[in-house]
Amino acid sequence: MRVLLLGKRGSLVLWLENLLTAFRRAGHEAAAFTVNGATPWQGLAYKLYRRRPTFDRWLADRLAQRLRGLRPDLVVA
Repeated sequence: MRVLLLGKRGSLVLWLENLLTAFRRAGHEAAAFTVNGATPWQGLAYKLYRRRPTFDRWLADRLAQRLRGLRPDLVVA
């Protein structure tokens, strides 16, 4: 099963990272789409550009692109 996890990287309970590991250990093809950047540098860039009027559209386009590429059977947000 292909699974896409949608959430924040580095949250207090680390649910995204732990669930990603659990799905992979169970033998599923799992990927994460982070709304706050996949790396600390991306997180900083997201914070800087979040106030731009085109940011939301850009993020939505990135998510749509990821959905088309992965074609997940399950999306967990």
